[in-house]
Amino acid sequence: MGRGYEALGSATAFGGISLRATPHGEWAKHAAVAQTYGPAIRAFIIVPLVSGFFVDIRQWLFWLIQRFLNWLG
Repeated sequence: MGRGYEALGSATAFGGISLRATPHGEWAKHAAVAQTYGPAIRAFIIVPLVSGFFVDIRQWLFWLIQRFLNWLG
């Protein structure tokens, strides 16, 4: 992610996502850092897009596995 302030914003947003409550955790952590140091605009745009993409892929895989298991038996 780099070594600048945008990297800090991305790391805090990913930390919020890892709490398993993507919108609430990301917003809370990013807001806490932004309140102290200012907003990280690039991180605030990129992290939700990337995490949303991976959530969609994960949901699709779970759906595919469930359909395959239902087909088997």
